[in-house]
Order: sequence, then C-alpha cells, then structure tokens
Amino acid sequence: MCFHWFGSVTQDESCHFGTLAVIGPLLDEMDVADIIDRHLPADPQAEYAYGPLLRLLIAARLSNPVALVNVADWTKRSGADFLWNLPAEKLNDDRLGRALDAFYYQRHSILAHVALHAAQVFDISLERLHYDPTHIAFQGDYVHSQPRAEPALDLLRPHAEDPPAHITFGHAAPNNKIIHAGICMAIDDHGGVPIFGHATDGNHNVAVYCMRKQRAPAILV
Repeated sequence: MCFHWFGSVTQDESCHFGTLAVIGPLLDEMDVADIIDRHLPADPQAEYAYGPLLRLLIAARLSNPVALVNVADWTKRSGADFLWNLPAEKLNDDRLGRALDAFYYQRHSILAHVALHAAQVFDISLERLHYDPTHIAFQGDYVHSQPRAEPALDLLRPHAEDPPAHITFGHAAPNNKIIHAGICMAIDDHGGVPIFGHATDGNHNVAVYCMRKQRAPAILV
C-alpha cells in the first residue's frame, strides 16, 4: 500500500482506539443499537435515537468507565465519536440520562433479546441452560461504620485505606439488607457461557427469587 500527498502537508488529528477496536465490532455484530431501538422507539423530535446513545455508553463502560458528564470528553479521546458518528458536543449528561431512564423500563426485554441474538450470531446452543440465583445478606450493625464523606479511592479496585462499607437501607428490617443476583449460562461440552444476568437490591425480590429456584431457567431466555 502506498500513499501520496500533493501540496502542503496538513496537521491530522489521531486517536487511540485501544479496546474499542474489539468492543466496537462486537457491539455492532450483536446488533445492540437496533435491538434497543425496536424496544424503545425514539421521540420523532429527538435528534438521536436511544440505541446509538446506549451502545456508546456500553462501549464506554467496557472500555474506560467514566461519569456521564465525562463521556463527551472520552468519545473525543477514544475516537468513539468517529466510529459511530455521534458528535461529542451532543453527548451531554442530560441526553445520556434520558436514554438510561428509557432503558430502565424495558431493560429485561432488551437484555433477553440481545442474549438470544448473540446466541444465534456466535452459534451458542441453548439446549442446556443453567440459571443460578443467589443472594448476599447483610445483617447487624457495624461498630465503626460511618457514611463516606468522599467516594472510595478506586471504585474498581478496593484499597485497605477505604472506609468500611456503610449499608443504609433494607426492606425487611432495619438491620437486614439483601442483594439478589442471578446469572443464566448456556452449557456445552466446553463449559458454560454467561448469556443473561440480573441483579436487584432489596427484599422485595424474595418471592421472585424463591419461585425461580423451582422453575425451569429457560423462562428467562
């Protein structure tokens, strides 16, 4: 391959795609944006549909997690605005927040649809499914627990100098807090592939949790 320039050389900007070189094609092949748009029709007056915005947010979380107010800057540094033709100046936290609010009410249907589509695209057999729900219970009072005035030093990598966790809310009793989590896996001769996950806080999910323990996991996929 050979490149030729004619005339004066201009200053070109460059960016470092990094993990987006892998994440971008995967999200496109999984049809994430189109699936979201089928569940969340955009307001006709909206400048951008929800699907492309949420696909970009997913890429941000997988590539370099940042707060919503910093997503626009991240897109310019990473080249995500170029990859998906979403101008960085349009990605304010209000627009992204509205997309997340819309996603919340259809999140289960969207995640199930994405899981089914990904299974077809990547030839994952759904003949054997295993859904494993569990819960984490927090009980009692912590003698030295106090609300954190500042966030943890690194949310992804806890440090010994971080103050102890301060759990403040529960449905069953003041000193009883529960987090429910479940993951559905497709099983074959090579092992398991996670295809669907769900987590919720609070004891209001106890009835659903107990029911799912007794029913076939295929109802979630």
